[in-house]
Parts: sequence; structure tokens; C-alpha cells
Amino acid sequence: MPTPPTYSTGERLRIGASLLPPFALLWLACRKDWISLDPRGALIAMPIALAFGFLLPAHFAPWHRVVENAQSWIGRRLVFALLSLVWIVVLLPTGLVLRALGKRFLDPGRRESYWESARPPGSLRDGF
Repeated sequence: MPTPPTYSTGERLRIGASLLPPFALLWLACRKDWISLDPRGALIAMPIALAFGFLLPAHFAPWHRVVENAQSWIGRRLVFALLSLVWIVVLLPTGLVLRALGKRFLDPGRRESYWESARPPGSLRDGF
């Protein structure tokens, strides 16, 4: 008979916490009157769901994997969207304004070469 997997306290809390988003969304929908239920019911269900996830982690581990994958997928796209927004709203206009004002910080055409000649080798005793 195979032994059931053991879960650390941190894993149990993460599994229990992955059960909370549906109840949080239900609470929000009740608060906004999108659903005609008492929002206190969702608030009462949250610690109960957390306790079930903590006490019975093997039953809710597949749900936790689904939620974790969904969070990762959303997070990757959100980071890309935010960084794209910063690029478009901040960096691109700044570069265009600086170029219009004639500022070119990385223009290699201003100088023939950036190569600096090395000093001629000295005596090996110079380091001592």
C-alpha cells in the first residue's frame, strides 16, 4: 500500500490559500450587488476553506496546481503588458523629445573612435 504524500506547513497553507480566490470573488460580487446574496456568507466560508485546505491537502493539491499555473500565466502576461506600457508612455516620448532637442547620448558619430591607446609597458618592478 503506497504511503500518502506528506506536506509541510508552508505547502498546506499555500494549498489552503489557493481555495480562497473563488470565495473572494463571490464576496466582491455580493458587495457590488451583482449577486443578491449576503457577502458575510463568503467571508465566513473563507477561513473554513483555508482550514479544509490545511487539514486535507491531498484532496485539494490538484486544484492548487491549476490555480498556481493560472497565476503564473497571468503574471507573465501582466509583466509584459506593464513593461510595454512603461516603454511606450515613458521611454519612447523621452527619447523623441531628447532627439528633437539635439541630445544624442549614444551617438557614435561624434567621435572617430572610442579606442584608447594603451600605455607602453613599464618595468615589472613598478607594481612593488
